[in-house]
Amino acid sequence: MTPEYAEKYFVKHMTKWGIKFGVPLEKIKRENRMWYSAMVQQYYGKYYCWYNSKELATWEGQMPHIIFHELGHLKNYIPYTDSIKRKIKSETLAEKFALRMLKKYYPKFYKRQVKKLPNKLKRIKATWGKSHQFYYEAFKTIKEYQGIK
Repeated sequence: MTPEYAEKYFVKHMTKWGIKFGVPLEKIKRENRMWYSAMVQQYYGKYYCWYNSKELATWEGQMPHIIFHELGHLKNYIPYTDSIKRKIKSETLAEKFALRMLKKYYPKFYKRQVKKLPNKLKRIKATWGKSHQFYYEAFKTIKEYQGIK
């Protein structure tokens, strides 16, 4: 997938699903200097999304999951603070929302994703290090990541 195609797909679907779930985005902006594929924030009741088109292009088969995960942050708004507890809660709720929406709207994609999640959890623990340990702590509580169906 080219970065240009990834960008078009991401913006189109982020806008579509944001409206559907009642979190219309004020601005969706490319920011290729950031490490993450995408991130969302809320300022004064308005929703913003930044994405890295080059990074998104490497996650070709994950795009619906990424979109629903980011929208999950906005639906279950819990501001990121320095508190690890709040980061874990925010990531857990966003990921649970993403998996519920995948199961509802993309059931075949959901089934393929669920098969990969236990290995993803192992990779997160092994490679993301202590600075991103909260992802592991958040995802290990989700049944799909434990291989439970």
